[in-house]
This record gives sequence, C-alpha cells and structure tokens, in this order.
Amino acid sequence: MNTNALNLLRSYMFRVGSSHNGVRTIKTFLNAHPEVPTFDLKNDSVFDAKTQTALAQFQKSKNLLTTGRMDLRTWSAVGESMHPTQINIISAHDTTLRHLLTFGSKPARENCGIE
Repeated sequence: MNTNALNLLRSYMFRVGSSHNGVRTIKTFLNAHPEVPTFDLKNDSVFDAKTQTALAQFQKSKNLLTTGRMDLRTWSAVGESMHPTQINIISAHDTTLRHLLTFGSKPARENCGIE
C-alpha cells in the first residue's frame, strides 16, 4: 500500500480529540444501535470521551478489543451491523468510508460491487 493510501486510512482511525466528518457517521450509528445504551451523542464531527465510551460498549457487544478507538475491525463490525443500502447512502460521496464499512462483510461488499 502506498503512503498516500495509508495516510488516508489513518485519517479514519478516530480517538478522543479527532475531528472528521466520519465521526458524525459513527455517532449517528451509535445513537441508533440497539446494543449500545443511550448516550445521546451530539450530531457533530468531534470524537469526545462520551463517543469513546459508547464505541467501547459497541466493541464489547461485538467481542472486539475494547479500546474505544475506531480501527479497521470496528469499522468492519459497524458495516456488518448496517444494511447494505444504508452503507451506500452514507458513503455515496466517500469511497474510503465505503471500503471501511465493507471491510469484512461479504454481502455488503457484493452489494457495493466490491466483490
């Protein structure tokens, strides 16, 4: 993988203090996810401590390493929890986000034309 691609992927690996449009996607997802207690996360692009706690709950519910940080496995689990149509809508203008959401989900990859 070239340096530019690696840096692009790293820009989607969020932790407390990160600010990115993809954070809004995660917050919306976490607010609606039934396995995450209601945290009433703000609809903004800042990854704060409350977001970290909600994300850690989601990771725990999926038997992932519970770090409270966005990583490839967590993006994959988020994608697997979404309907392929949701993925297409959310990532319509962001191909990197689409690839992250479909990282480990064969049905979603097929629906998005990645496989």
